[in-house]
Amino acid sequence: MPPKNSTTRSRGRKSAEKPEPALNKSTASIFKDGAAPIPSLDAPDATKQKRPVPQNPQEERDLELELAGFPFNIIYRVQDFVSDNINVLKFVQLMVFAYILEIIYLNRNEFEQLTENLFTIGFNFLGVSGAMILNYVKSKQTKKDIPEFNYLYATILPFVVNLIHYDKDWFLVNLTLNYLIVEKLNPVFRIFSAIGFYEVYNVSNEVTTFTFVQICVFHVLNSYVLDLINEGKLTSILSVTNGENSEKEETIDDEDYKTFTKTEIQMIGLLVVNLFFNKGFVAAYLPLAIFQKLLVSFIVAILALFQIYSYLPTIVVAVAFAGIFYGFTIFQLNYVLDGQNAILWLYDYIFQDEEKVKILQVWSAILVTSVSLVFTFTEKLSLNFRRKVWHFIIIAILGYSPKVLVDKVEFTLISLLGSIIIFLIVEVIRYNRFSPIGEYLNYKLRFFQDYKDSKGPLNVSYIYLIVGATIPILYDYILIGAGKISIIRYMGIVALGLGDSLASIIGRRFGSLKWKGSEKSLQGTATFIIVNFAAFVLIDKYLTGLYPTSYQPIKKWENLFVSNLICGVLEGSSDLNDNFFIPILLPTVYELLNRCY
Repeated sequence: MPPKNSTTRSRGRKSAEKPEPALNKSTASIFKDGAAPIPSLDAPDATKQKRPVPQNPQEERDLELELAGFPFNIIYRVQDFVSDNINVLKFVQLMVFAYILEIIYLNRNEFEQLTENLFTIGFNFLGVSGAMILNYVKSKQTKKDIPEFNYLYATILPFVVNLIHYDKDWFLVNLTLNYLIVEKLNPVFRIFSAIGFYEVYNVSNEVTTFTFVQICVFHVLNSYVLDLINEGKLTSILSVTNGENSEKEETIDDEDYKTFTKTEIQMIGLLVVNLFFNKGFVAAYLPLAIFQKLLVSFIVAILALFQIYSYLPTIVVAVAFAGIFYGFTIFQLNYVLDGQNAILWLYDYIFQDEEKVKILQVWSAILVTSVSLVFTFTEKLSLNFRRKVWHFIIIAILGYSPKVLVDKVEFTLISLLGSIIIFLIVEVIRYNRFSPIGEYLNYKLRFFQDYKDSKGPLNVSYIYLIVGATIPILYDYILIGAGKISIIRYMGIVALGLGDSLASIIGRRFGSLKWKGSEKSLQGTATFIIVNFAAFVLIDKYLTGLYPTSYQPIKKWENLFVSNLICGVLEGSSDLNDNFFIPILLPTVYELLNRCY
C-alpha cells in the first residue's frame, strides 16, 4: 500500500542530495509514465509555480493521483479505497461470501431457475453496485460515506434462500427490493428504479404492478420509521469495569448511536414485506397467519396513539392501546378462525389437549423460577453471564422434551410468535417509561445491556434472541415439508443457546488469540464450531431412534461441519447481532450445501 503521509521535502535541500528511495514513494510515483514524469514539488521551474503547494499528506496524494495518467489514476484510487476500507475481518467475510457464490456457480445445474434468471440476477447486482459507487464518487461531502459493508448479508442471504426455495414471483420481488437499499438516493428515485426493473423482467400477473408499488412504498416507510427510532437518545448507558456495574454519562458519536444497522433494517423490511404481502403463503400456515394479524394490530395501535399519548394519563394510554389491539385482533382473526372468537378459540386450542397444558405448565415453572432468580441476583452476576443465562433458558424451554419441537410444534410456534409481540409491547413500555412498571423494566434491563444495546434507544437483543430461536423452527416447519423433521429445527437453540453462549464464556476466559481488529477470539470461534457440531451429533442420534419415520437423519456430515465452520468464521469476524443473523445463515448454508453435494 502506498504511504500517504510522506513528508514534503525541504526547499533548502541541495540538488546533489541522493534521490528519495523508491520504497518511500507512492505507487503512483514509482509506476508513472517515464515519458511524462511528475514534476518535483520543490523543483525551481515554471511548472511548480503554476501548481498549489500541498499543505498536508492527503493533498500531496491527491496531486500525485491527478498527475498520474489514465488508467493508473483510476487503479490507484481503487487501491487507496481498498486499503482504507478493507481490513482483515472484512477480507475474511468477503472470502466466505465468494466461496458461497462459487458453490452456486459451479453447481448451477442444480438450480434450473438460476440459468433462467442469470441475466436478471447479474443486472440487478450490477445496477445496485453501480448506484452505490456512483453515490460515493459523486458525494460532495469532505468525508465521503461508503455503503455499509454488511449490505452483503442483506443481499446475498435473501438471494440464496429464494434460490433454494424458488418462487418465480417472489424471487423477482425480493431481488428487486435490493434497489431500495441504496440509501443515498432519493426515496422516490429508488422506488421508480425498482418499479422499472420489476416491469422489465416481470412475466407473471401474480404480483401486479400496483401490488409491487405498494410493496415498495411499504418497504421505504418501514425503513423510514426504523431510521426515526435510531434517532432517539438515551442519557446514560451501562458500563462494565472490572466486573462491577456503574452507570455513567457518556458521549456517543451520533453515527454509532443506532439501535438498528442499515443491514438489519433491510433484512427486517424483507421479512415484514413477505409476511404482509405474500398472502397465499402466509394463509397456508396457521402460526404465520396469526402472527401477521397480531403484528398488524400492534402497528395500528401504536400509530393510533403515536401523536397523542404524551398528552394523556398513563392509565388512559394503557386502556386505549389494549382496546385497539384487542378489537383489531379479534376482527382480523375472525377471517382466519372461521368466525370463532380468538380468545375462546385459544382457550379450547390449549386446554382441550393435555400435552399442551403440560408444556405450558413446565414453561411457566421455568420462567417464573429463572426470571425471579436472575432479577434477584442481577448485580452479583457478571454482565456476560447474566446475558447468556437467557440463552440457556431458551434451551430449557424448547429442548426439555422432544414433544415441544416435534409433536406440538404448531403450538410452540404460535407461542413463540406471540411472545415476540409481547416483547415488543414490553419494549414500548420500557422505552416510554410508562408507569412504575416501565421505570422498573428500564432499570432492570439496563443491567443486561452490552455495547450493542447501549448504542441506541431500544434494547432489542432479547427480542432478537426469541426471533433467532424461532426462525429455524419456522424454516423447518414450513419449507422442509409437513410431517417431516430435520436437524434445522434445532439449529436456533443450539447455535444461540450452546454455541454462541459457550463461545463467549470460553473466549472471555481463555481467549488469548484475537481476531485482528476484534475483541472476539479464535478460541471462542473454535468453541462455537465444536460445541455446535457435537450437539448436532447427539440430537441426530436421539431423534433417529425416537422418530425413525418422520425424522430425516443427517446423511452428509461434512456439509453440516462446513456450515458450522462458515458460521463460526462469520460470527467471529463480523459485527452483526449474532442473535439475528446466525439462525438465518446456518440453515441457509446447510441447505445450499445439501443441494449441491
